[in-house]
Amino acid sequence: AGFPSYSPDGRYLVYREWDGENGPLGLRIMDLTDKSVRVLTTGWDNLPGWSPDGERIVFTRRTSVPNDSPYEDDYNVCTIHPDGTNYTVLTTSQANDGHAVWSADGRILYSTGEFGFQEEASLYDDTFQMYGQIMAMNADGSNKTVLTNGLWEDSMPLYVPNSVFN
Repeated sequence: AGFPSYSPDGRYLVYREWDGENGPLGLRIMDLTDKSVRVLTTGWDNLPGWSPDGERIVFTRRTSVPNDSPYEDDYNVCTIHPDGTNYTVLTTSQANDGHAVWSADGRILYSTGEFGFQEEASLYDDTFQMYGQIMAMNADGSNKTVLTNGLWEDSMPLYVPNSVFN
């Protein structure tokens, strides 16, 4: 089990479940008052995060494996309600999208390889994956906006409110 995220009220914990022999088992939600656990998803899901309003959980899902090749698999940013309803795929680029987090205002930040290798970025070091950028989007997947455009891969955004620095 890994990558836990607390619900805003602190009562629940969503996390990724993994089995060493079978691989990913999906997402689980634990009620911290009685330690009961329920299955939220059974897909190849990872990195869940509870929205600030507690209404949705963002996560990364492997949505396809073209030609049965693990080198061509596709990951996307998705959301789901904590009761298991309203599963929604928010990104559909031909590259991997993932490592999504919520901002305090309810937007989603994520990393994407959507733009592939740009210019000569891949020649400057021994990068192990395609050029990455950090993007922001509304919680419904609209208004995707590029936030970074550096020479090397930008990945795994983290939202830190200004109050931390005051």
